[in-house]
Amino acid sequence: MSGSINQHSALSDDSIASISNRKSKRHARHSSKGRRLSTTSALSTDFENGMSDEEEDEHFDKEAYATVERAIDNNHDLDTAALELNTLKMSMNVGYHEVRLATLQAMIAKIKQYVSTETLNAKDATNKLFTSWGPLFQRQAFDDQERIDLLLLLQQECTTLPAEYNQIVLFVAVKVLYDLDLVPEENILEWWNSAASNASTDLQLVKKLTENFIVWLQDAEEESEEESDEDSD
Repeated sequence: MSGSINQHSALSDDSIASISNRKSKRHARHSSKGRRLSTTSALSTDFENGMSDEEEDEHFDKEAYATVERAIDNNHDLDTAALELNTLKMSMNVGYHEVRLATLQAMIAKIKQYVSTETLNAKDATNKLFTSWGPLFQRQAFDDQERIDLLLLLQQECTTLPAEYNQIVLFVAVKVLYDLDLVPEENILEWWNSAASNASTDLQLVKKLTENFIVWLQDAEEESEEESDEDSD
């Protein structure tokens, strides 16, 4: 436990220091893509192929989870994993929400495994998984609402992790998604301020460490607006 607390504290301190160092470099960066900070069914009576919609969803969840898990364990290339998931999605007639959820569940479970076996700490495990497999979400979330849904699902899944490191996982995962240009600044801020992301005590608590990153984004956005106004003058 003390190791997790120390890691949590160190991550927060490092992140704040990183934010301060980055602020001096942001004046030349006007777009959110240019800014970087170093370290989210009712039961149907219709049956198709002998399976209800609810049963199909459950079957998809298991198959998609296994697909992502297998891809991670066997180090499959991203294109192969994405193709398998899309084929599964079409064959079972589910939406991208279900694809995002299953992908996140498999990734979060793998992070938990790394931490519980002391293979990696929470920060490194999250960075590894989301850097390598986060690009899958580029093929699963295509507009603002879908990307906000991705963040909400991520936040919800993080609440299932042990409290000593669930905040670290959310913070690092959101930051990696931003750094890889998978989720833009405006989507992150909308997610952060949404009622859905604050709907329970658990959801609010798991966001705590991510607040440092949100403050940085808001400050950077304000500076960009000021620079834009100066340029227009």
